[in-house]
Amino acid sequence: DNPLLIMDAVQSLHAMGISALIYKSVYYDSLPEEVLLYADKVNFPIFKIGTDLYFDNITFEIMDAIRQEDHAALSHDIITSMITGNISKSQLQTCLQNISITFKDYAMAIFLKSRTSEFELRADKAVKNFYLNRNFNGKVFLARYKEGLLILLTSKYSKEDAFQVIFNNVLETYSIPKDTTCIGFSSIHNPREEMDVCVKEAYHAFLAAAAERKKSACYKAIGPYKFLIPSVQSEYLKEFSDYYLTRLSGKKDILNTLFLLVEQHGDIYNTAASANCHHNTIRYRINKAKHLTGNLNISDQDFYADISLALRYYRLQEILEESEKLAY
Repeated sequence: DNPLLIMDAVQSLHAMGISALIYKSVYYDSLPEEVLLYADKVNFPIFKIGTDLYFDNITFEIMDAIRQEDHAALSHDIITSMITGNISKSQLQTCLQNISITFKDYAMAIFLKSRTSEFELRADKAVKNFYLNRNFNGKVFLARYKEGLLILLTSKYSKEDAFQVIFNNVLETYSIPKDTTCIGFSSIHNPREEMDVCVKEAYHAFLAAAAERKKSACYKAIGPYKFLIPSVQSEYLKEFSDYYLTRLSGKKDILNTLFLLVEQHGDIYNTAASANCHHNTIRYRINKAKHLTGNLNISDQDFYADISLALRYYRLQEILEESEKLAY
């Protein structure tokens, strides 16, 4: 009703960082000349469309184009490069500039994965639709990776609680099942310099949680996996692990007990409770394992240090082999 307000509106939109303006000829056949001159001066695109086009269709086409650009900017290969440390600083900066998230002072990455078909459907839906959620605008980015879901979060606050609130909101919004999902959390980093570190830590934390049969893990608390995962191709580690697994092959009760012992961080009483047997039974099986592996002359503590490393490496190999089958 008041064309004089159009200039104020366009100036305000440009100041807010809006990319462009689309208007229908049903409202105005043309805009005031001063508005068009201003738009040209500040490189602010203005599009005029006819009455046969609908804004919803335009919105969905734009969202689809953004999704395609994001997928190209943060592809499977680029995520892999971040995890393996093979991405250059210039490649990282190009990637960050081309994905639809406005990084603030702090960032965290989260990687989650589940074997359920429900998770697959929910994750696909989340990746397709998070662009349309105003609550996530500029602070959340989602991507699929190796049948899992990679979530990038950014905040002006460095407290973990701030990121946990956003993460829980994502899960709730897209009904992603948490109780059947394995989750890895990175530490909090500067996104402009260490976004690749966030992604690597999240994926490594997920692998550690999966290997430990846990629902979640934070990178800062994964202990020996910090060197086991990057060194998983080491022939020395493989030889070390194979030495124990070969000698314990076929001894199901003993091997299962040792895996439980590792899961319980060497606590014999908790291991006995998990195995539903007496703690002396656990001690007997540990001594039997020491005998089978030629370690009768070392202490239980030293044996646990060795066997826990061997078994963690073995389970990590299982998780990685399964993950590679799902790589594409």
